Amino acid sequence: MGPQTAHGTIQGRLGWILISGLMALLGLWILCREYLTTSINLDIQVWQFGAAITLAGLLSLWWGRRFHFARLQAAGDVPLVLKQFSRVVICSLVSQVLALISFSLILRASGADTDFTILLAGAAVVCFAAALPIGLNGWGVRELAALFVFGISGVSPGISVLAAITFGLGQAVASALILALFQTTPRDRVRNETPPESGLKFIHLMHPSSGNIARTTTTASLVLWFGLFAAILLFFQFKFTLGGLTITLNLADPIALGFLATGIIFVAFRVNVMFRLPRLAWCWLAGMTIILGLTFLIGVDKFGVTSWALTNRLAGWVVLMGYAVCGAAIITVFGAVGRKRMLETILATTVSVVLVHSCARLGYASGLLDTQPPLNFEGFATNRNSFAFQTLIVFGLCIATFKPNKQLPGALFTVAITILIYAILQSGSLTGIISTVILSLILGFHLKHQRRRLLIAAMSALVLWKVGGVLATEAIDYIQSIMSPPSVPRDRRFRAITHLLFIESSITARLLSVQAALQAFLQNPVFGAGLGWGIHSIMSATGEKIVIHSTYLWILAETGLVGFIGAFWYPCMVLLPKVRDLITHHSNQVRMVSIKAAPGLWALVISVCFGLFSITHEIGYQRLLWLMIGAACAIPIGARRSKTAR
Repeated sequence: MGPQTAHGTIQGRLGWILISGLMALLGLWILCREYLTTSINLDIQVWQFGAAITLAGLLSLWWGRRFHFARLQAAGDVPLVLKQFSRVVICSLVSQVLALISFSLILRASGADTDFTILLAGAAVVCFAAALPIGLNGWGVRELAALFVFGISGVSPGISVLAAITFGLGQAVASALILALFQTTPRDRVRNETPPESGLKFIHLMHPSSGNIARTTTTASLVLWFGLFAAILLFFQFKFTLGGLTITLNLADPIALGFLATGIIFVAFRVNVMFRLPRLAWCWLAGMTIILGLTFLIGVDKFGVTSWALTNRLAGWVVLMGYAVCGAAIITVFGAVGRKRMLETILATTVSVVLVHSCARLGYASGLLDTQPPLNFEGFATNRNSFAFQTLIVFGLCIATFKPNKQLPGALFTVAITILIYAILQSGSLTGIISTVILSLILGFHLKHQRRRLLIAAMSALVLWKVGGVLATEAIDYIQSIMSPPSVPRDRRFRAITHLLFIESSITARLLSVQAALQAFLQNPVFGAGLGWGIHSIMSATGEKIVIHSTYLWILAETGLVGFIGAFWYPCMVLLPKVRDLITHHSNQVRMVSIKAAPGLWALVISVCFGLFSITHEIGYQRLLWLMIGAACAIPIGARRSKTAR
């Protein structure tokens, strides 16, 4: 029994995903404990992730409590909805357990002599992979997952694939029987037995010919909840070391890929309008995809296939398109309300990350915690400049679009902005600090009602940064003096309050990459030297590979003028009219801008942040950037395409 048959409501889908995901995690833990011989190392404590994500979710729900309560009221009686959801969770648990037992019995009947517990664990992982929206009812994905998962436990490939196909056929037969059973129930009887105020109103779908998605449909609710969840998780990135291989993972990537797969299905079958983009935006994204593929082939011809080009650039581009679809879907379905909820969520997440990370650093420096955080203040982005860039985007968009209200009072909003500026100062990123000053001047010039708040927040952050260093040192010494037994001596390079960092080796590597990129562009001005050339050819004096530390130079060196024009023609075409409108005297009457007038300011803020950071850093593949690009380009349902596609 699958989610497509037994769980047609939003409660059913969420319940199925929750139960299936938890069982898959349990199965992975059992398989890793049984068969993994190499060491696993995570460079971050799990409690920090859990505390920050929980705090971010609570803050986001609190700031959007009126919106979510209104949606629950639209669903009918709130206790009835919760009661239905609990029933669905129980049904999902029972059906999932039966499915795992059936899959394991099929494997055992096919000749697999592995321990039955291992078969159950592998079946949990395979069933969860088959439930992801990246295939046709799980076909193909289920077989590949079974081939890989059960291959680890010693099951032959033939038995794994045969059992997966048999299980899939059994699911199809069961789904057909259940569908036939429900179709034999008289519709008039079902309508008469359905209370008019039941939760079924919450999942009513509009007719496909209407071309729209109502904000109370299952699809709209899934877009909202998974989109906001992805907006929280994209701030959490960590390095996973398996044996001698280090992999950087992001918690939101699976959700982004799910959005991309679902968006492709919606576009291909024209089921409903999940996301709308201007025609020129479609041309822009398609053109960049073609350019990346072409330059990848050029690189293969010149120096062969590199893992950096294949995984980081090509596969990474697919993931970024998933984030763009995620942002576009939220704005398409919910419009200005979705934009407001997205901003509240990323603001809550950034504030939570800063608070938890600061507590972790203070706890280690005082001896209360044993795990040493990174020397740099970088949140969970694994890089201080990436963290500063993320925080800068959140800072700019919130100043550009938010105005204090009952849910976010002016004093609380000022405190949040102070925390953002303090985090950028703490990161020690010179580019981040300079970009913050320039962006603050631009926004202060345009938004008169935010000037006082910007000044107060900036001064408070500076005082907290400088005075906080002295107070933190005194607090650390006091805690260490009263601890018994005495704490282990800490590395004195580490401080709870950081300062601007100028690392000579980093500056030398940066200059070396810039010089090499310019030479590569001059030698290959049209199509560039090929995707992946920089990491393949540029090495430091110690033999380490170096990334080109400039987005502009990276594009010019590896994709040439063709790639540079293809990457920036559409942003420039959209941005120039917006800038002209903002700086002319005709825009003075809209300087008290509301959330509905935000798209133009979004384009300005994103362009300023990207333009300044790209001079000295490669940040073109930042996930938050593409989430915001998708949201800025999206056309809300009901808006005219001709006005937005300028």
